[in-house]
Amino acid sequence: MTQDSEPPDLDDDKTCGRHSGGRHSDTPHADDSLSEELNELSEESAEKQVARQAREAYTAAIRLLAPRDHSTTELRRKLQKREHTSQAIESAFQELMEVNYLNDARYAELYAEQRMNRGYGPMAIRAKLRERGIESALSNPAIANLTVNWSELAEQLIHKRFNSEELLQPGNSTTARVARMLQARGFSSGDALRALKSARKSAESESQE
Repeated sequence: MTQDSEPPDLDDDKTCGRHSGGRHSDTPHADDSLSEELNELSEESAEKQVARQAREAYTAAIRLLAPRDHSTTELRRKLQKREHTSQAIESAFQELMEVNYLNDARYAELYAEQRMNRGYGPMAIRAKLRERGIESALSNPAIANLTVNWSELAEQLIHKRFNSEELLQPGNSTTARVARMLQARGFSSGDALRALKSARKSAESESQE
């Protein structure tokens, strides 16, 4: 019996040993030997299936990682949607981490820099990282290592959205609009106030020229 042969159906009486007269074998040792061999074949078949599933999950993960980096949580969600088993996913992840294709610390740094360049503040970046399974142990240093002055970045956003005339209008209308915008972008109230104060000074200087 070769390893690739399909195990006999144990529910079929024909698989049991029989005499030439059609009666069942009375040799228990022969039956035990057949049972052991079938168990070995079944175990080997299960191992091959697990290995195949792990390889399929790894291949799918590589395809997803090709365009851009993913966090572990983000990649797991996508593989689960593709109905890969948890065991296959964990096996694939172990291999991906060994070759540094999957690295949450690197992902946090790249994602934080990307969001900062798009004009988002630290609180928004941290929240987005949390959605992707990145905890504060990785998100905090990733944000802290960014080369940025948050109030200056907030001021740049103000100048993009509001002209000098709007910034110099009396009353609290403009202040409230600026505050809402910067809050939605994830800036702290302190950075927002400093940014607005500086933006108004710049607007005053422009109006006097």
